[in-house]
Amino acid sequence: MSKFLISSLIVGASIIPPIAFADGQTKHFSIGPDAGIYFPSDGKIRSIFGSSIFSAGLHFGGADTGVSNGRFGVNVGLVDAQKNGGDFYAFQLLAQYEQFFTRSSQGSVLPYFEVGAGLAYADYQFNYNSTHYSSKTALPTARIGVGLLIDKNFRISADYDFFGSTNGFSFDGLELKATYTVLRF
Repeated sequence: MSKFLISSLIVGASIIPPIAFADGQTKHFSIGPDAGIYFPSDGKIRSIFGSSIFSAGLHFGGADTGVSNGRFGVNVGLVDAQKNGGDFYAFQLLAQYEQFFTRSSQGSVLPYFEVGAGLAYADYQFNYNSTHYSSKTALPTARIGVGLLIDKNFRISADYDFFGSTNGFSFDGLELKATYTVLRF
């Protein structure tokens, strides 16, 4: 988890200052942690690490005000697994766009879809079929997902993450997660 914390702090330190001073009167931006379960689609990855892996991240984006139907943001994500003597760590940095299906009315649940693209850093080592695989590499990544904004602070989503393949392994998968906004400015 320390890799995730350090990575998130670096990204946060570079993004927060320009956003914080953009508009001192209204709260247009938000930050919130997310946590969930990642379900790898590659059978080889599932056989090594299991069918579900813990995921966590930070979401930086427009405040959940419902004033507009769409907004841009940045998502920092981590998938981290250790099992059977192997380990897998993927750090994902995505620029994304969220489009709400309807405008907000007080107390309403807002469905939305999101798309994103960026880069991922994968660091893994494990044995598969008596062969040792190991790599530290940057990969292209993309996301498509749907979610529900439950209130201005809480959301749930289902995202499918696409990663480039490496050594014949695909780290693509479905992620189910919850996000809670902790800071607005």
